[in-house]
Amino acid sequence: MTSSEILAYLAGILDGEGCIGLYNSRSRTDTRSTHFQLVVRVTQKSPQAVELLNQVFGGNMHTYTDVGPNKPGPYFSWRVTNNQAVGVLEKLQPYLREKRAQCDLALEFQARRREHKRGTRLTAEELEIRLQYVDKLKQFKHVKWPLTYFTATQGEQ
Repeated sequence: MTSSEILAYLAGILDGEGCIGLYNSRSRTDTRSTHFQLVVRVTQKSPQAVELLNQVFGGNMHTYTDVGPNKPGPYFSWRVTNNQAVGVLEKLQPYLREKRAQCDLALEFQARRREHKRGTRLTAEELEIRLQYVDKLKQFKHVKWPLTYFTATQGEQ
């Protein structure tokens, strides 16, 4: 496989099995200790794609034995955060379809985050803007596609 074929394959894995998330790890009111994190994650029952993601991009791999009732493991999970996640998203962006808008929003968020001097307090306005990014990204995860979507778009390809 060529490198572009591998990236296209991995973008398909992220589109179908992955997650792009922005997380606020502190209080919505305490601007001194509010920390936002960009996370890209893929979890699957088989290890092959997770191992390939780790080989190509680095990151962290974990194995889980169970993730909940009636969901016996093992599950294989790969994860990158913040600037490492940006590198992954920038390389996969041209190939993403399902998660392209999430990717674009996450990259926009991280570019804005880089403009802020590390270790300084967020203004109330900046905190609100970042929380809006988090909320926008969450909204992408709750889109309900109509059953007619597939039949309506078949002729477009």
